[in-house]
Amino acid sequence: MAVIKSLDNNGLVLLWEQIKSRFVAKDGNKVLSTNDFTTALKAKLENLEGYTLPTATSDTLGGVKIGTGVAINNGIISVDAIPTSAKGAASGVATLDANGLIPTSQIPGAYDDVIDGYYDSEHDKFYEDQAKTQEIAGASGKIYVDITGSPIQYRYGGSTFVRITTNEVTSMTNQEIMAILNAE
Repeated sequence: MAVIKSLDNNGLVLLWEQIKSRFVAKDGNKVLSTNDFTTALKAKLENLEGYTLPTATSDTLGGVKIGTGVAINNGIISVDAIPTSAKGAASGVATLDANGLIPTSQIPGAYDDVIDGYYDSEHDKFYEDQAKTQEIAGASGKIYVDITGSPIQYRYGGSTFVRITTNEVTSMTNQEIMAILNAE
């Protein structure tokens, strides 16, 4: 007589898990014999060393478009959006110093051509200090501001300081005063 062996539910589950772990599961409509990766694509990937991107045109995306300030040397793309010759030059762009500030030599004249000081009208001289011991030599192209009280501006005329503003108050209408206050 033959001996019949059987598996209970736990034995069947264990057997099924063992079978599944030894085989690849079916994925969608694909079967194991399907070659979805073409021979042409495989050959192209194998020869990537010799592959060159097509030249970019207005109709073809292709590789990198070379234009002003862009260069490719030995496969390395360099971008120099601001030519070195324009940095710190007239009609160019300002550079930054070690503190991240624009050097005064690159700021248009209106900035560094204004000198604050103390004007001595009796001797027609400007001084760095209120005690009037450190004289500021006059130079053409500069504006000197007397910071004693209400600021008055002068320019140096070659031999004397010439007043270019006044601290005198002119009469104004209420409308003019309100227009000034509202503008600020």
